[in-house]
Amino acid sequence: MNETLKFVGAIALFMLATVITYIWSLKRGEDPQKSLQMKLLHASGSKVEKYLKKHPSITTEGIEKLIKGTIVRDPISRRMMRIDDAKLYTKGLIRFLLEQGVIEYAGKDGYCLKKKEEK
Repeated sequence: MNETLKFVGAIALFMLATVITYIWSLKRGEDPQKSLQMKLLHASGSKVEKYLKKHPSITTEGIEKLIKGTIVRDPISRRMMRIDDAKLYTKGLIRFLLEQGVIEYAGKDGYCLKKKEEK
């Protein structure tokens, strides 16, 4: 009985090590540049969304000021990406947020959170 438990424990430990190695290799195989760009889009998008939950609208210039200097890091490769030219990055971020349905155009006021439709 005791030997059986040791054998099952050894097999479970081997399986766990194999799964961890497999997941780690998948993570390493991803394109780190693309991964960081997506993380940066989500980080800056969440900043805009958090701001709009407290304020009615935000202009393009306001988004530029809000996201300037946003940094994301990849803990595996130790790479980082930062927004230095916020004016250039803002256009892509606004397009991304509009496509995701997070914000909507609010006229000359800029952009506001998209209102959820009630069913």
